[in-house]
Amino acid sequence: MESVGCLAEEPKGTWVLTDATEPAVAKQPYTNEAARKEAAARPLGTQRFTLIAISMFNPDALRSHKVAAKGLLIKDPAGNRINVTSLQPVSDSCK
Repeated sequence: MESVGCLAEEPKGTWVLTDATEPAVAKQPYTNEAARKEAAARPLGTQRFTLIAISMFNPDALRSHKVAAKGLLIKDPAGNRINVTSLQPVSDSCK
């Protein structure tokens, strides 16, 4: 699945995707410029996901950026999570 939103860090080093779009089936990798532009054009949403296994993507460099996250969606009444397999910047800001 994939979602586009704002990358933020919470206390204790927890990373979250805020103002995120509804999760959707991932159809292609963000390896080309056209796919990144399409993701950047998506309006932000109202979803929030805690991100798991994000440390390998250097999240500090993407803090407060609009990003596209792909991975396994874990639905939980206590808060939905994404086990991240891809994290790509699509804009330098979340505005």
